[in-house]
Amino acid sequence: METFTHYLFGEKFNIGKELNEELARKYFNRKVLEEKSREFENTPIDRIFYILQETAIKICDRQGIYFKRIMDELPKALNYSYEMVETALDMLPDILSVKTLKERLKPLGDYKVLDNFVKEDYTKKVVPLGSVLHVCAGNIFLGSIDSLVLGLITKNINVLKVSSDDLIFPVIFYEALKEADEDNIITDYISITYWNHHNKTIDNIVKENFDGILLFGGEDAVISYKDGLSYRSELYAFGPKISFGVVSKNLNINELREAAKGFSTDIVFWEQRACTSCQNIFIEEDENTDKFIKFLFEALEEKAIEFPQNNLDINSSVEIRKERELGKWVEFKGDGKVLEGKNGSHTIIVSSSNNLKTSPLNRTIYVNKIRSYKELEKSNLRELSYYMSTAAIAFKGIQSVIDDLVKTGVKRFCKPGTMSTAGDAEKPHDGLYLPYLLVRFINIEDLDSSKLGIEYLNEEDKDKMILWKLNNLIYKSLESPFYKEIYKDIKLPINTLEEFKKLPVLTKDHIYENGIDSGNSMVTDKLSNAYIFSAGGTTGKMKYVAYSNEEFKKSKKVFGSGFKALGINENDVVANYMKSGALWTAFSAVNDGLEETGCRILSLTANQPEKETIEYLKIFKPNVIMGLPGNLILLAQEVNKIKENIKFEKIYYGGEHLSDKAREYIKKTFKAEIIASLGYAAVEIGPIGFQCPYCKDKEFHVCDEWAYLECSEDGEALVTALERNLNPIIKYKLGDKIEVLENKCACGRTSKKFKLLGRSDDVIRFNVSDLHLSEVYESLKYVKGASSNFQIKVDNLNENRAITFRVEKEDYSHIDAVKLKGKILSSLMDRCKCICEDKKLNLLEKIDIEVIEPNTIKRVGRTGKLKRIVDNRI
Repeated sequence: METFTHYLFGEKFNIGKELNEELARKYFNRKVLEEKSREFENTPIDRIFYILQETAIKICDRQGIYFKRIMDELPKALNYSYEMVETALDMLPDILSVKTLKERLKPLGDYKVLDNFVKEDYTKKVVPLGSVLHVCAGNIFLGSIDSLVLGLITKNINVLKVSSDDLIFPVIFYEALKEADEDNIITDYISITYWNHHNKTIDNIVKENFDGILLFGGEDAVISYKDGLSYRSELYAFGPKISFGVVSKNLNINELREAAKGFSTDIVFWEQRACTSCQNIFIEEDENTDKFIKFLFEALEEKAIEFPQNNLDINSSVEIRKERELGKWVEFKGDGKVLEGKNGSHTIIVSSSNNLKTSPLNRTIYVNKIRSYKELEKSNLRELSYYMSTAAIAFKGIQSVIDDLVKTGVKRFCKPGTMSTAGDAEKPHDGLYLPYLLVRFINIEDLDSSKLGIEYLNEEDKDKMILWKLNNLIYKSLESPFYKEIYKDIKLPINTLEEFKKLPVLTKDHIYENGIDSGNSMVTDKLSNAYIFSAGGTTGKMKYVAYSNEEFKKSKKVFGSGFKALGINENDVVANYMKSGALWTAFSAVNDGLEETGCRILSLTANQPEKETIEYLKIFKPNVIMGLPGNLILLAQEVNKIKENIKFEKIYYGGEHLSDKAREYIKKTFKAEIIASLGYAAVEIGPIGFQCPYCKDKEFHVCDEWAYLECSEDGEALVTALERNLNPIIKYKLGDKIEVLENKCACGRTSKKFKLLGRSDDVIRFNVSDLHLSEVYESLKYVKGASSNFQIKVDNLNENRAITFRVEKEDYSHIDAVKLKGKILSSLMDRCKCICEDKKLNLLEKIDIEVIEPNTIKRVGRTGKLKRIVDNRI
């Protein structure tokens, strides 16, 4: 190949095959690298994820130009079968999916530490190493791109020095990336280039100027890059490795057959060129050993049909023939066996040995019979410990095998069949977590770390981060039938938050019709490792939503941040007095959130009688209590009734508003200094808002790390759960009226502030059960003389509540209003548990019925619609 297309930080050069010194000095200058590093560091990590995911889609489009070019050129150039290249490409969408990219960064904790300070076990932030040179081997064409991607998702600027064995795939990948990266967010900060390893001039330039060199190659390359390396540069070298399998005796026939099938994949894939490919199998000898060898040969025969082997070059053919002949000599002496493939060129060479042999590759496997795997500790594995990579083990008991083989240098263990697959993205490579190598952790000491985080970030940078998190969320949501349909006309990516406003609004009816109990059409994956929660009152139609375990864990940290903002700390003893059970989130979420504060937690619940609660309070004397307003009032009433002296320094409530009268009653009863909301949340979303000490009653900051809040034109809250990927909830109409507050908060947070104005939907929340408009419609349907035009008014009555049903008559005819009121009340009491059985628990002191003339209730605006609910508690 006479020429090679070099891409240097967004510029294209069709020069000779090798990079020249002039360009190397211009583009690999330390000042240039540092300037580009500072620029790229400001790119939101979610945007990088999005572009990489799009790149994989473009490459793997079977009708697209990139896929066709790869399949036309790569099999012949690398001597891989068409089928093997195709199978490898099939892995790319998963390797570059947002899910996998996040998993690769899990060693860092929350991947958002690359964007900003994140509150985990401690307040954490990382910065990229800076500039990274990737020196890659050409044995596996995905390997070079895998290394480059790691550099990108750690926000480094990257130069990929491709291998002379593969000058094709990296260039095609770059061109696909450039198409996906319309604004040159990534491509201006990477280079794809080549120079011969004998070119010491350029080697010296990179060793002097780059912050890090990530090297995958042979021993000579490792030695070369160590020599003369600048004190400012880090070299992370991964030299040649070798892998093997171990099979125990006493496996049954099915287990042996499955192991053989697995090993056939490990032998065939990548033609054994990968460091993780299987070159040797050690089998503890018993009466079934020969059956395993037979199964292995049969499996290799099947693999040869699935993945035909290309013609070998003369050197490889000679090496394999040499090994076959040596094996046959051992067989002739009665101590071995050689099996040659019929459908392909695979070779099984059997002998009795505990030593590892280096294979000539191309499906040549040594099967070594041993008495016990313990013999491997006395073999040449100890001498080769530096070169050890992976051991696939087919054992019933694996603990002792792993413990012993670790001593020989093996750092990765797996089952047969998975040696050369992508594996678990978050696991270490050759004993190291690669993301650690390419970032540096910021240390915050003796400073108030609570003043750091996304809630203090400037609005411009925050909006960029949220925009690309929304894009990835929408992209993921399209894996569900529901969102795929409602977003079928949406073109991604969404480039501004203004564009996001135009997306369809999600309502409770959507969840009723497509929720967890109605066909799972809103979920993006199977519901394993997940919670199911319910939203809705105990007498109305329920909505069911799912959280993955990981999502629920994240939500607790967000709740915990809100509790810390309230001032809860390790000096507090907090009684969690929320209701539990019935698929509710409240009690669990509060408990888990309190864990983040360091306080002492009393998991009381409000499920037991108030007298029993009081006994617990007398024993443990908490200074803080969290509960629903109604439960707190009932507890206060019982305290006053039995004349107990129960005190709380701080009282936090949630679930509904606390009236001024009720606030004063509770404050006086418990002699509390502080009464405030514990936060604003919804089962469908999770945490939405929190209060700081400067928030007035009904005012909240948005939980930026979890929720994105919009205010519709008619003043309704539309909320998106940013971290909910399993059961996405996007632009959900919560049923609350809000006002966005423009004034900056004195606490210094940049998180949007809003004020709750009241409910706007068809449910009235009470303490233990709710009143749904559907129940009222149903009740009036059976009362002759009453129309379906009604309005419900809720008022505070000291610490209790009063509810009034205003019902218009069917017509203007004379009707006995007293009798009609009685019929209406009777019908309501029959059907509405909220005002009947639960009247006392819901603190309903007064229930009134007003029968009024037709068209008396004021209609709303030009629509003529009735305002069904007037909730004066807020």
